[in-house]
Amino acid sequence: MHREVRSTIPPHVEYRLTEAGAELVPHLLGLIDFVEGRMPAVRAARAAADLVRPPR
Repeated sequence: MHREVRSTIPPHVEYRLTEAGAELVPHLLGLIDFVEGRMPAVRAARAAADLVRPPR
């Protein structure tokens, strides 16, 4: 991430991805898809565990 601060009134900051950041995006999207795809199973497992031991 590249951050550029401009000394203006009001203050202004611009952000943009570096080349490495842009290269990382598809990997992060894959991870997000992986996690989101498994959330129903995670929620079901939590619900089953809560039946055995209710949350505090």
